[in-house]
Amino acid sequence: MNHKLKNERIRRRLVSILSCIVVFCTTYALILPAVTLERDDIVYYCGKEEHQHTDECYESPKDRPLCGLKEGEMVDGHVHDESCYKTEMVLDCLEDHEHTDECYKEEKTLVCDKEEGAQEHKHSSKCFLSTEPLCGKEVHTHSRECESNKGLKETKEDWEHSIPAKLKDTAAERMV
Repeated sequence: MNHKLKNERIRRRLVSILSCIVVFCTTYALILPAVTLERDDIVYYCGKEEHQHTDECYESPKDRPLCGLKEGEMVDGHVHDESCYKTEMVLDCLEDHEHTDECYKEEKTLVCDKEEGAQEHKHSSKCFLSTEPLCGKEVHTHSRECESNKGLKETKEDWEHSIPAKLKDTAAERMV
């Protein structure tokens, strides 16, 4: 019988402890949304919009290419220059002897894969991308400084008006 009472007492304590934990967790879960909503009504006095540049800030609309050319417009094409050629020394001697510098000749080989001449312009993704942001917005993240109203800041004149024109003679009277 004594053993049954002891087990019953342990069971009641365990149920009480678990009940307290459930009440605590439920209360916390109900308060949490209110805590997160508390920061939604903040007034920012900086006058700036919060903004971070994304890929969209660097893309022009599809009807306004940044290249300045029209689709199908004829443009001056590629003209081969020195960078399009590779210069090599090629053996030009057929004799069987020890070859010297005179046995070699300089030969230029075209290494460029572009065609020479005028070409028809076709818009590519490069025509719509910019290195500078096109959104016109400044990068800004609101901080605690943005929440302070600079208009309520005390000025030198405010301080001077709070000091009486004639101060008392003793330090104790001036303190009061």
